[in-house]
Amino acid sequence: SPPGTGPDIYAWLPFSQAGLAAAADLVRRFSAAYASYTYTQSTASYERQLSGMVTAQLAAVLGRAFATPGVAQIRTQQKQIATGTGQITAIRGFGSNNITFVVAITQKVTGTRGTTRTTTDDAVTLTGAGANWQVEDLELASAGNT
Repeated sequence: SPPGTGPDIYAWLPFSQAGLAAAADLVRRFSAAYASYTYTQSTASYERQLSGMVTAQLAAVLGRAFATPGVAQIRTQQKQIATGTGQITAIRGFGSNNITFVVAITQKVTGTRGTTRTTTDDAVTLTGAGANWQVEDLELASAGNT
């Protein structure tokens, strides 16, 4: 290779540069959708905003979490509106059809009690290949295998 250029690391990986870029873009879009909601939103509406980005199994899990009675009641009582963003900080691991990213998901929640901003480090695992990926798992980065 010419001076100043390193090896083509993508020759060693089970995905192309374009595939990795597509996966990273999905992680950013998913993080924003996952951490964004409004108190007027139904569970079905929340699940729809994740549609196409997550597996059916994860959509059901996230929908159940969104609908948790105590959480939903507080969201409505405090008229909460949340906006989220995701910043990838690392690739934790990968296989022939999956990639796990560590993502700092920041959520800004505004409601009758003011505004709070929280950031959590989450492990977001995608399944797929090429440019076709879906989020199949989300957990705190400190949980599970590291």
